[in-house]
Amino acid sequence: PTVALLPRYPHAGELLIGLSDLQPQDSVSILFQVADGSTNPDRAPEDLSWFVLCDNYWKPLTTAEVVLDTTNQLRTSGIIQFVIPPEATRENTILPSDRIWIKAEIANHADAVCQLITVAANAVAVQFVDRGNDPNHLLTPLPPGSLAKIKGGLTSVKVVSQPFASF
Repeated sequence: PTVALLPRYPHAGELLIGLSDLQPQDSVSILFQVADGSTNPDRAPEDLSWFVLCDNYWKPLTTAEVVLDTTNQLRTSGIIQFVIPPEATRENTILPSDRIWIKAEIANHADAVCQLITVAANAVAVQFVDRGNDPNHLLTPLPPGSLAKIKGGLTSVKVVSQPFASF
């Protein structure tokens, strides 16, 4: 067998996400804020493949485990919700332990997806409810930081943060 001087990478791009305080069979919603329009317009869209680390091997995630994707395969900002399979392990040797590791892979052209600005766990989408508001209200996005608390409150939610403008 041939031994290469440099490692060979079978994919054009990979993204690793380490999640602490998460257990197998938990779910997590992750915000992916991207630089809109940063994909290569000459590239056809490519599918992302998602994996979770299980005893030092990458198990592909199914549609039952990637349950929501509002990012259109990281071509727009949005939320991806994952359900961590029971096979996922926190004690691995190929990456730091005490985390659940998720990986995204793109096979050929990494510029077929947008460049990432932020990846943030525990994201939720909120929706404007029209209660006879001024119709011009929706012409201007809410600036970052406009949403700071939940109406009525939830004791399980400690902090509310809106790091980006609404859309």
